[in-house]
Amino acid sequence: MKIEARNIIKTFKSGLSEVQVLKGIDVTIQSGEFISIVGKSGSGKSTLLYILSTLDQPTSGQVLFDGTDPFALNEDDLHMLRNQKIGFVFQFHHLLPELTALENVLLPPRKLNQHLQKQDEALELLASFGLADKAHRLPRHLSGGEQQRCALARALIMKPAILFADEPTGNLDSANGELVMELFEKVNREQKTTIVMVTHDPDFSKRADREVVLVDGVLDTSSL
Repeated sequence: MKIEARNIIKTFKSGLSEVQVLKGIDVTIQSGEFISIVGKSGSGKSTLLYILSTLDQPTSGQVLFDGTDPFALNEDDLHMLRNQKIGFVFQFHHLLPELTALENVLLPPRKLNQHLQKQDEALELLASFGLADKAHRLPRHLSGGEQQRCALARALIMKPAILFADEPTGNLDSANGELVMELFEKVNREQKTTIVMVTHDPDFSKRADREVVLVDGVLDTSSL
């Protein structure tokens, strides 16, 4: 799925004044591309990611998915788009503590009452991520790396066209971070999933097809 951002401006109120975090961002991400968004803290990386992923709206400007504005959809259709076409992976895994790894992975299809049909697929996905023997364990019995791999499996269970990741390796040691990156590359290569990833890790960032660099809310055009 192709993503276009046109003149994206995002302003937040700070007391009686306003702070412009994004200052007219124009960027196009081709279908099947793997890009990283990088920049110093406060540059607007995560703000841009959240707008591109529809989790936040721009103050002005437009986001298009294959030419369609997702913010023009009604609430039900927007939820459906997120559930079926978009996957999310964050720095913190956000697994529900009372559910097993398998039950957490099946949360997206459960919203569509498809969890029973998707169970075998979820087990296969967990196995491919090295979690075959952990499917029925609660998150507290998984390591940090295992929890993040489970969160990635949850993000991929609906075979999304786009995967958004906000510092997905930020809380992992180098070995687990490398494993998660290898899984991202595999999904991008084999499923042609468009991946948009925010990261502070320069080595991981360079493994994307392209780096998009933000400086104080403005794109460094030399990175495009």
